[in-house]
Amino acid sequence: MTPDETILNVDDEETPRYIKRRDLEANGFHVIDAATGAEALRLIEHVEPAVVLLDVQLPDISGYDVCRYTKSKWPEVMVLMTSATFTTSESRTQGLDAGADSYLVQPAEPLELAAAVNALLRIRRAEDILRSLNVTLDAQVKERTTELARAINALKSSAERMRTLLSTSYIFQGYMAPDGTLLDANRASLEGIQAQIGDVVGRPFWETPWFTATPGMPEAIREAVERAAAGETVQQSIVVNLPDGERAFDMSLRPVKNDKGKVIGIVPEAVETTQRLKAEAALRQSMKMEAIGQLTGGLAHDFNNLLTAVIGNLDFIRTRSVEDKVRKWAENAFKAAERGSKLTSQLLAFSRTQKLDTGAVDVNAIIGGMRELLDQSLGPGVIVTFELAPGLPPAVGDANQLELAVLNLALNARDAMPDGGALTVKTALSSDAKSLLVSVADTGAGMSPEVVARAFDPFFTTKPTGKGTGLGLSQVYGVVRQAGGEVTIDSKIGRGTKVTLCLPLAVHGIVKERRHDAAVTRSVKSEKLLLVDDDDDVRDIVCRVLAELGYDVREAAGGSEALAALSDFNPDLLLVDFAMPNMNGAEVVTAARARNADLKILFLSGHAESAALEAAVGGAPLLRKPFRPAELATAVRSALDS
Repeated sequence: MTPDETILNVDDEETPRYIKRRDLEANGFHVIDAATGAEALRLIEHVEPAVVLLDVQLPDISGYDVCRYTKSKWPEVMVLMTSATFTTSESRTQGLDAGADSYLVQPAEPLELAAAVNALLRIRRAEDILRSLNVTLDAQVKERTTELARAINALKSSAERMRTLLSTSYIFQGYMAPDGTLLDANRASLEGIQAQIGDVVGRPFWETPWFTATPGMPEAIREAVERAAAGETVQQSIVVNLPDGERAFDMSLRPVKNDKGKVIGIVPEAVETTQRLKAEAALRQSMKMEAIGQLTGGLAHDFNNLLTAVIGNLDFIRTRSVEDKVRKWAENAFKAAERGSKLTSQLLAFSRTQKLDTGAVDVNAIIGGMRELLDQSLGPGVIVTFELAPGLPPAVGDANQLELAVLNLALNARDAMPDGGALTVKTALSSDAKSLLVSVADTGAGMSPEVVARAFDPFFTTKPTGKGTGLGLSQVYGVVRQAGGEVTIDSKIGRGTKVTLCLPLAVHGIVKERRHDAAVTRSVKSEKLLLVDDDDDVRDIVCRVLAELGYDVREAAGGSEALAALSDFNPDLLLVDFAMPNMNGAEVVTAARARNADLKILFLSGHAESAALEAAVGGAPLLRKPFRPAELATAVRSALDS
C-alpha cells in the first residue's frame, strides 16, 4: 500500500478494535481508530482514509447511518462493514443497501481481513485512476467519447465483479433456477466438495456432491428448494458429509424476485459452523465438570478429614496387633480406606479443582512399564499389543494420573470384551507434529452415538449396578484437559472402540528426580510441636503418631486457642489445618509469625481447591489429607530440617 492509504478502524469495543488493528498493522497497513460514529465522521473529514473498517453496532450512530452519510459525502471512501452479531443475510443486505462496498462477519482470520482490505484498496485505486482519467480527458471528451465510455464501463464491471467476489468469498454461495437447476457456484463452495464448476452446473441442486453423501439430505434440500421457489426464505442448520469429513453449516435459500414479485432465481448460501459447534460442546462439557467440582469440592474437606482419622487408626491396628486375624482385618479395611482416598482424588481430578502435578513425561516409558500390570489386570482372554513409536519427544502430563488413565481405558475395554478380544495401545506423533497421541483400541461391543455423547459425564455408566462408578472416563477427560490436551472417542456398535488422548508436547525436557537419602522421621531432640485442627479425630491420631515419635506435642481446636497457647509455649513447628471456622490456617500463621517471624510451618489440608489453597499458603510446605502416619512423620521431619 502507499503511505497515504490510511485505514480507519471503527469499533466501540476495545478488544475487537485492538485485534483488528493489530492484525492490519501486522500486514503493513497504517491504521487509526475510532470508538463512535461521530468520531469516525470527524476523522473521515480530516484524515480522508482510503478504507473504513466499520462495525455495525455503535453507541451513538448506527454503522448503517455512518455508511450512508460517508458514501453520500465522500463516495470515494471504501467501506467494509463488519459485525459479529448481525450476520444474517438480511443484515448483510441492509449493510450493502446502505452503500457498503463489502460485508465481513467477525471474527475473521487475520489473512482474510487483510485480503478484504487489499481488495477494496485495489478497487479504490482503480476508481481513483478512473477519476483522474475523467479530469485529464475533459479536453478530449468529444473525440474520445466512445473509447472513454468503454473504459468506464470496463472499470465499473471489474469493480463490481471484485465486490461480488469479496462479499461471497467466505461462504458457500451459488445461484439456481426456480426449478432447482444449479447455474453457478463460487470457489469456496466448489473447494468444499473438491469439484469444478462443470461438475455441478446444470444438475438439480439436491443431487450435487454437497448433499448426496449424507443420508436423507437430498430429500430435505429438495423440499427446501420448493419452498424457496414459492417465495419463502428458507433457513436451516445442516450437517453434511463432505470429502474432508463431517461439517456443519447454517444454510439459507433466498428467492430472487423481479419487479413484479415473481421468483426468477434462488440464491443458496451456507456459513460453516463446525468449529463453533465444537466449541459449544466443549463449553457444555466444561460446565458439567465445574458443576461436579462445586459439588465434590464441598464434600472433599470433611471426607478427607474422616479418611485421615480412619487410615491413621487402621495403620496403628495393623502394625501393632499381635493377632494375625486382626491384622488381616485391619489391612483389608486399610486398603478400602485408601480406595476411598483415590476415589476422592479422581473426583477432584476430573472436576479440575485439584491441580495435577504436570510436567514433561516420557509417555513411551510410562506405557512400556505397564505391560505386566495390564497383562495381570486384563486376564488371559485379552491379547494386548503395544505399538510405541520410537523417538517420541516428551509430552505434558502427570505420570501417575496418565498411567491410571490408560489403566482405566484398558479395564473399560476388557469389560466390553467379555468373551475375550484384542487390545492395542499405541503412541504416535500427530500429523502436525505438535501433539503426542496415545490411543487404546479394542475389538469389543462398541458404543452407540448416544452413549459416546455422554461417555465423559461423571457417574454415567452402562455397566450393571455395582460394576462401575462412572468415573473412569471422567478421570481420563480431567487428566488430559488439565494437561492442555483433548480426548476423542471413535466407536461403532459391533466394531470396537478407540479412545485417543492428544497431549501437548513439552517445551522443556524431562527432569530426572534426584534421589535423596531416607529422612530421619523420629524426633532428634524432643522438638516442640503445636497442632491446630478443628477436627477432634484428626487431632487425636496426629498427636498419637507424633508423640510416639518422641515429639512434645500440644494441640489446639482453632485459631484463637492456638494463639492463646503461643503465649506460654514456643514450638519449633506449627502444624495447622487450612479450612477452619472463624480463622483459617493462613490467618493463624500470619498472627503467629507476627509474634515469631522464624516460626516453621507445615499446613495439613483436605481442602479441594488447589488454586485457592496455594494462593493462601504461598511457599509453605503442605501435606494433603488423607495421609499415612509415615507420610506425616516424613513431612514433619522435613519441615523441621528445612
